[in-house]
Amino acid sequence: MEVRGEDKFLLRAKTASTANKSELSAEYFDTYNQLKGLPEGEIKLLLAEKDNQIRRLENMVMTALERPSFYANNYKNQGDTMSQSPKKQSNFNLQGAQFAGGLVDAETVTANQIGGNITNYTPEQRQNLAEAAADIQQLLNQLGQAYPTNTPLEKQIVVTEVLKEIERNPTLKARVIGALKAGGTEALKELLDHPAVNVLLAALEGWQDAE
Repeated sequence: MEVRGEDKFLLRAKTASTANKSELSAEYFDTYNQLKGLPEGEIKLLLAEKDNQIRRLENMVMTALERPSFYANNYKNQGDTMSQSPKKQSNFNLQGAQFAGGLVDAETVTANQIGGNITNYTPEQRQNLAEAAADIQQLLNQLGQAYPTNTPLEKQIVVTEVLKEIERNPTLKARVIGALKAGGTEALKELLDHPAVNVLLAALEGWQDAE
């Protein structure tokens, strides 16, 4: 924000490179003119609600970051690796398969080596999941151009902005909640690619619990 004269100022805002600046400008002045005509008491109520919403979203992100499930263990192979016996050959044909978990490649398989839940989505669920993931990915890409994501705090800021955008769009919010109920955060994780995706999914997991 830059002061221009006694009663004017210049307001600058970062936008995504793909954003339509004319539409954003028109939307801003429409909102500004609506707010300018409101009584002072209503404006104060709107500002208080805005601050409360930001605090709720920030608390949601912080709660998600404190969940043990947010942190993933990284395993590295150390030492010598024994060569596999030549008498066993593994051939997994996964064409058309739907599964969760992993494959067990061993001479013998015991019951405790088998696990995972098989999920069969209906066409509607698959479409909703794909649309929700595409919308979230678009938000992440747009906000990622305006905000850096090099530190945990910067990622938290991006996630907070994404959550605010979802909150502003009831259709998108309903789609995201439907996708979470159908496939959970793991299903969305497979379709999203962004440095802040783990923070976002942890926050969305809190959303899923609240619904």
